[in-house]
Amino acid sequence: MDVWQVPVINDREDYKFELGKGVVLREGKDLTIVATGLPVSNCLEAAEKLAADGIDAKVINIHTIKTSG
Repeated sequence: MDVWQVPVINDREDYKFELGKGVVLREGKDLTIVATGLPVSNCLEAAEKLAADGIDAKVINIHTIKTSG
């Protein structure tokens, strides 16, 4: 992948953007990885690597974050 190419992760027909709501991109039962922005694709790759070691990771894209301030 070229440095400037960004993977498409929300191309499902059932995808619906909602403020404050995350989108489960991968189901899992052992742990949950939550990310936003470009790192989401890295988290999906990490989940695949964990799966090779028998660890089932859920990945959530939390595309909006509200700060506490």
